[in-house]
Amino acid sequence: MEIIFQDHFYWKFPAPNADELILKLRMETQIDNTIFPWGQDCEVDLIRLTWQKYEEYLQPSLNLLELPHDNVKFSACDPWMNLYKRNGWQDCHDHKDADLACCFFLQDGDEFYFHNRNNNLSRVWNQPDVMRIQAKKGEILFFPAHMLHGVYPNRKDTIRKTLSCNFWFITQ
Repeated sequence: MEIIFQDHFYWKFPAPNADELILKLRMETQIDNTIFPWGQDCEVDLIRLTWQKYEEYLQPSLNLLELPHDNVKFSACDPWMNLYKRNGWQDCHDHKDADLACCFFLQDGDEFYFHNRNNNLSRVWNQPDVMRIQAKKGEILFFPAHMLHGVYPNRKDTIRKTLSCNFWFITQ
């Protein structure tokens, strides 16, 4: 049997400099819920970050990605932090204007999920429509930006914190 399209790929691994990145992100406190219009459609506080300030912290993880071409470089938007208070959540969405998305987890949790938009035969093949990600503190997740994903409501009093960023491929 030949599988024509692999539509279930992503990379999740401990960031090589996770402790350093967590310490840096914990100093960020300036909430700005006006930076993205989508923030009004969910329950999340947002902190604007800059690529110039965080490139050196994200580059070690980007270097570990196994991409099909050696000459791929990245262009990135400014990253942001998501803060999910008790009952905070994010609706199912994609980042279709980007090539690659990432999420870095500052604490353990299973709040992140993917939704399979191509699973039209789920009742016949008994395939799940949703794949829950068991994230651990210090892990980073990269995935194709067109994949539907979201964040389940936070059922704890501890604020969940993640860093997110979008990337575009530049080939030479």
